[in-house]
Parts: sequence; C-alpha cells; structure tokens
Amino acid sequence: MTDSPPSITELAVAIRPRLRTLLGEEAEEVDAVLGELLARGVAAEPEILTLLQRSAATREWAYAFLRLRDGGGLRNPRTAYFPLGAAGGFVAGDVYGCEECEHRWHRRAVGQAVPSCPQHDTPLVRIREPEL
Repeated sequence: MTDSPPSITELAVAIRPRLRTLLGEEAEEVDAVLGELLARGVAAEPEILTLLQRSAATREWAYAFLRLRDGGGLRNPRTAYFPLGAAGGFVAGDVYGCEECEHRWHRRAVGQAVPSCPQHDTPLVRIREPEL
C-alpha cells in the first residue's frame, strides 16, 4: 500500500465543513460552487483547484491536506511563477560608438539612455544593427 497524497475530489469533500472557519461570509458561495463541481466528478478537478486558489486560507489548507510542501498544482495566480513554454535565447542589443574614436557601448535594455563619449563628450551613434 502506497502513501500517496489524497485526490482533489477528496480535498473538496474534506474542506467543505471547514469553509465557514476559513472564509467567513464568503463560505456559502464557495460551498455552492464546490458542490456543483463535485457533482461533475473528476473532470472538474482543475476548476476545484482554481476555486481553492482564490483565498490564501483555502490554498494553505489545501497544501497541508494534499501534503504538498511547494504548493504542487496550487499556485497563487497573482504571484506564481510559471516557466516559459520554450527555451530562451540570446538577444543582441544595439551597439553605439563614437565617430571620433574607438569607444563602443552596448545597450543592455530598451529603455536605457545612450551616453555620450567619455573622451570627446559627443553623442554616440548606432554603428550596426543587432545580430539575431
């Protein structure tokens, strides 16, 4: 017999009697929605998770019930980190230079202001397009 975490459906059944304590006045509304989702069965489990993420109290209770240390599938939608769908790559920035000397400067961010040449105090000009 394995010691696997409870299912999302078991979580929903277990949290219902505790909603008044966890949510106060909002408990009746959440309980009604939770009842409808439970009637739909296992197919509604993603929606059950979404519903329980809305409140910090129900989210933390669910973490403990599911024995999840890192939140597992439950994430605060406002502060959660969701990794990108693909690998990132190198993005070349614009290169600026002084027309009177060899000074070069690489823009690292779009909003970064282009400085003047430290030697001649002349504005730097873009010398080439970024390579992609």
